[in-house]
Amino acid sequence: MKNRSLLLSSVCSLALLAPVSQALAVDHVEVIAEQAARVVTSGERAGFTWSRSQTLTGTLPHGYEKNHRLNLRKGTTYKIAAVCDNDCRDLDLKLYDENGNLIDKDFQSDDIPIVDVRPRRSATFKVVVQMESCREDPCGYSVIVLKK
Repeated sequence: MKNRSLLLSSVCSLALLAPVSQALAVDHVEVIAEQAARVVTSGERAGFTWSRSQTLTGTLPHGYEKNHRLNLRKGTTYKIAAVCDNDCRDLDLKLYDENGNLIDKDFQSDDIPIVDVRPRRSATFKVVVQMESCREDPCGYSVIVLKK
């Protein structure tokens, strides 16, 4: 439950970031936090730790994407996952290195994409969140970074 509380406080910033007319309902924020907590718990069972300071949140309408930057360290194994709210049906992720090379992607028709990387050098990577299917714009999402 500790992870759920921490994730809920992180994800609650979604409602504050969106204009009042587009603010996410509390139940959507809770859904994102619950899904994120499941991802963190699953990662912890596999020996990963949650990189809380690198949690990313945002909203996107259907068919749009958003770029985020992540500082990743050489030799560390990362699992980067995204989760979204009740109105989201398909969310995708792409991960690029500092030179713009595509490292990994998850384009499966699901709402919890996961990409993996073990950088050969410490660098700033770009993670692209793509909202492929959102029933009611905007849909909220959170990106969770797990490492070991």
